[in-house]
Amino acid sequence: VSEFTPSTSPAMRLPAEFHVKCRGSLELGYLK
Repeated sequence: VSEFTPSTSPAMRLPAEFHVKCRGSLELGYLK
């Protein structure tokens, strides 16, 4: 699958943004 190839910029940018959002959600969850 070409979407999972590390050579594609969008494929690398997506996990980065997702990681930041996931990290933010975890922090909010711990604060509650």
